[in-house]
Amino acid sequence: MAEIVSDEIEIAAHWPLPRFGVHRVRYGIPLMAASYLALVLTVVRYLPGIHDPRLLYGVAFPVVACILTTWGASYYDGTTIMANRDHVTLKRWWRRPAVVPISEVARIVRLTVDEPTKNGTTPRPALFFFNSKGRCVLSLFSARFDDRDLAQLWSTIGMEPEGSLDDHVKIMKLGDRFPGAFDKPAA
Repeated sequence: MAEIVSDEIEIAAHWPLPRFGVHRVRYGIPLMAASYLALVLTVVRYLPGIHDPRLLYGVAFPVVACILTTWGASYYDGTTIMANRDHVTLKRWWRRPAVVPISEVARIVRLTVDEPTKNGTTPRPALFFFNSKGRCVLSLFSARFDDRDLAQLWSTIGMEPEGSLDDHVKIMKLGDRFPGAFDKPAA
């Protein structure tokens, strides 16, 4: 029986943590399991013996850990780009997939968005997919994706991005330069 060959690729986000070998490490599920186990153990073991409401602050740490690990798992393990010559699909946990036909994409822009912080700005690499009318149809922060994976994406869809990560735009000026950026499905 002949094997069915598909030219669709799947690019998954990478955690900014150590990688072991060539395989992508998924830290999200183990971190979530550990934090939820800590919450369950705290509630089952210590909550029944608490008589002073001020001691309930001890439960706050496992609750915050559960929230942060769930967010981290969603942000990294839950974000995937699927692509072939016909479409690009951005899949995220708890959201509907964003499917953009390649025929609708006129250009892709790669740049760095500077977000304000207390201590200045934080640079975040970003990608914007625009249609022929100049409207942003897909946007994402690209720091989670490996450059080799993005190079494979460009060769699969047959388009190269314009611009470079050396091009910095303040987030407040982003709408002036690229109307609709981050108005559409973003990751």
